[in-house]
Amino acid sequence: MSEWQPIDTAPDDMAILATWADTWKERNAGVHVEAMRKYGPYWAYAYDGDTPSRPPTHWMPLPEPPRARS
Repeated sequence: MSEWQPIDTAPDDMAILATWADTWKERNAGVHVEAMRKYGPYWAYAYDGDTPSRPPTHWMPLPEPPRARS
């Protein structure tokens, strides 16, 4: 899956890439995309556990991490 999906279809057992639909307006320099994880009924930022002021609207899987050069 490589397209943004509605947040209500997101898995609740793994970190995801999340966004808010209203940040994707034309000429918006502040597109907001975060790694998030669901904790019970709440979404939280994966890096510190804080909750956003409003839940995200869309999600997609996190990409594979880069591999170290040999």
